[in-house]
Amino acid sequence: MIATRRRPLWIALVLSVVACGSSSTKPESTPDSAVATAARASASVSTGEATGGSSSKDSPRRAKAKQIVRVSNDPEGAADAEQKARIAAVGLGEADFGLPAGQLKALHAVSSNDVDPSQCSTILGLSLDETAKPAVEKRCGSFDALKQKLAKVPVSEKASLVATTCKIATSDSKALAKENAWAVLLSAVVADELASDPATSDDERTIALALAHLCPSP
Repeated sequence: MIATRRRPLWIALVLSVVACGSSSTKPESTPDSAVATAARASASVSTGEATGGSSSKDSPRRAKAKQIVRVSNDPEGAADAEQKARIAAVGLGEADFGLPAGQLKALHAVSSNDVDPSQCSTILGLSLDETAKPAVEKRCGSFDALKQKLAKVPVSEKASLVATTCKIATSDSKALAKENAWAVLLSAVVADELASDPATSDDERTIALALAHLCPSP
């Protein structure tokens, strides 16, 4: 018998969620303001329009990072934290920042209008396990041990546990009660991945930090 290559578990989950979303039993969805704003970010980043004061000496990577931040802060869009997170996720997928392909697929899935927001946490958790486990364990120690600890605490304490275990600095520890643990961890991991490249910039750190708000409040 010829062995078939096993599809990563999180990809299978994404595909199943999308398939369910296309069922005739689900009302047809229309892009909300977050998705619409993220779409604007995607279009402007991919076309390089309105760089918002980027220097002609900026590399394409730096210019794209500036553009993502500029769109996030556009007064016309009035983006809140969750919208900025989705803009960041879209922007990271449109520009070449060297992130793992599987991670980008997860970001695309949870920032789109095709996946039920309630699946966001599951998708990010599985993606981290499949695509960034070494980076996670460099920060947090055993990923399996972290998951076991998280299973024993209330939802409102999970993000705080991740921040403490994984040495993630935060200016407002009380706000962690409203954040998703896997989104907080993903934010830190992406920041580490971007920082490992000498071409990184402060704008990229801003983009990575925004991902902490990617999933709806628990």
